[in-house]
Amino acid sequence: MEIQEKKSELMERLANVQSPAVLEEIEKILNQDEKRKFNFQEEWEKGLTPDEFMVEMKKRINAWPWKK
Repeated sequence: MEIQEKKSELMERLANVQSPAVLEEIEKILNQDEKRKFNFQEEWEKGLTPDEFMVEMKKRINAWPWKK
C-alpha cells in the first residue's frame, strides 16, 4: 500500500505545479529513462577479471587513512 500512497502523493503534487521550469525539469528526468539503454555485452566487457578486482580492492583499502 505504501507505493500506491507515494504515487497518489506525487500525482497530487504534480497537479499543483505551476512553474514551467519545474515541469521542464520533470520532463527531462522522464526522457532520460527513455534514452537510457542497457547493453549487457558492453557492460560485461568493461568489467574486471577476478585478479584485476583483487588488485584494485587492495589499492583502495591500502589508501584508506587507517593507523597501522
